[in-house]
Amino acid sequence: MALSQSAQEMIATQSAPPCASNVGVTPAGVAHGSPTLLDTIQAVAGCFDALALSLPIAGHQRHAIVAAQYAVDCRRSLWKANPELAARSLGASLVHLGRLLASGGELKAAARITQEGVDVSRAQAEVHHDDNLPELASWLIDLSARQSECRYRDRAIESAEEACRLYRRVAGNSEGQWLDLLAASLENLGVRLSESASMDAALEAMHQGMRICRDRAHGDREGTQARLASILTRTGEVLRASDRSEEARPLIQEAIHLWRIRLPKDPVGSAPGLASSLSALSDVLAEQLQWVDALAARRESVEVYRLLAGVNPERFEYELASALHRMGRQSLNANHVEEAIACSTEAASMRRALAAGGRDDHAAELLRTLELLAEALNQAGRRDEAEKIREEGAVRHRRLFEE
Repeated sequence: MALSQSAQEMIATQSAPPCASNVGVTPAGVAHGSPTLLDTIQAVAGCFDALALSLPIAGHQRHAIVAAQYAVDCRRSLWKANPELAARSLGASLVHLGRLLASGGELKAAARITQEGVDVSRAQAEVHHDDNLPELASWLIDLSARQSECRYRDRAIESAEEACRLYRRVAGNSEGQWLDLLAASLENLGVRLSESASMDAALEAMHQGMRICRDRAHGDREGTQARLASILTRTGEVLRASDRSEEARPLIQEAIHLWRIRLPKDPVGSAPGLASSLSALSDVLAEQLQWVDALAARRESVEVYRLLAGVNPERFEYELASALHRMGRQSLNANHVEEAIACSTEAASMRRALAAGGRDDHAAELLRTLELLAEALNQAGRRDEAEKIREEGAVRHRRLFEE
């Protein structure tokens, strides 16, 4: 299994415009501006939104956050001047800024900004009723993710449940065009419930989403097949966490089959899902002590993540480091000590670079990888090297908790 050269080029060439620093428009004072000025600010905000979308693909995450913040500032000013015109675009800009902040580790700021986007959309929904409900439901799914990242579990579930209610309402008034999004909201709800250890309720939500997707996938709707593959994987992960690995395995295997079918048609969209499903299958197989098959699935997952990270490191290096760490642990459990050393060494190198960005979660993950590497080196009889790694871990541990 490999991503084609055309797929890699498709991602790699999605670069950002070279610069926006010469756009000399300041949003302050726009509230009482002329229609021409308002139109200009609207256009500038759109440029900043486009930059915020494209810069992460080119590996410029921090610049994307700056661009998104400028877009939000512009749209806030437009909203003050004309709430009816600017509310929808302001909500979208706020939610996207929340996503970028979350990916940069600024979790509480991301949750706060996303909540603002939801509040703007909710106000519009009160005026326009059903016309704004799909947008509000979409932003609520984002909000539930941001709340979950901050460990606001109850709030995350409430937001996810509201999104499901809204999509049910919209789907009930349509000919099925919103059913795929209802399935996505049910998947999201299942994930949030599982994070709070409400496993039975989580599985019920996911099974509802799965039934919707199966009914709609009969028409060979490619988007629905992708959603089904995602829900199958998530359901398998919840079953595994509930000590029901035998039930989890066929669902995840079905998901992998669906991703492989989609891969030639949509390598960019399908490869991340395939890698995630392979990782989930490896976890299930490892629990069943089927080390050979578990490692085979993990190796393929690492291969896919490596290809993705090669063309979009900003998005996939973290996933690759995590996959290498897990492969190192499984290799050690299977007594493949040299492979464990190679994987954990590479994972440690990547996580050192990630931890240099100052995020505590990346620093904590590096500590776990250093512990694994020291264990593998010790089993190989390379005790001096193992001791040096332990010393590094001890220094980093003190630094993390002192700070």
